[in-house]
Amino acid sequence: MPCIKDKSTVEVIARIFTSNGRCKGLTLSTAGYSDAYALEGGRGCDKVFSNVRVKEAIARIDAETKEKLEHNREIAIKLLTENLEALKTIINKGGVGIVGAVSARTAVIRELDAISMLHSTTVITEIEEPKLTEEEKAILKPITKNLVYRKGS
Repeated sequence: MPCIKDKSTVEVIARIFTSNGRCKGLTLSTAGYSDAYALEGGRGCDKVFSNVRVKEAIARIDAETKEKLEHNREIAIKLLTENLEALKTIINKGGVGIVGAVSARTAVIRELDAISMLHSTTVITEIEEPKLTEEEKAILKPITKNLVYRKGS
């Protein structure tokens, strides 16, 4: 069984924990602890994850990860505004060659937005019946008069 007093064990536990969806039991099993000791909510799990050095290692890795992934609405707006200004300058000078580069940079910024979940997607879950005008209803009335509707249709 790994020793929690060993710095490399603490590092391994923190790395596994921050990369596996924060599953404590799976982390300990992967790090080499017995299944009985790695039981989530059990004494072993509580003992390891309440250890100050483990907590510090996890916090350090979380901070490193956050720093690498930092992209937010303010950054996106700043970058897109810079693109807009560059595009205005190019257009005013009559240039077209760099417009593609500005478009490519905008696409990259949008990709960062998507990765950072700044985009939202609307999913339509209900089918909305089309609204017919009185004229359309009058046209359809003789056509639909002889239709037979089946249940479930």
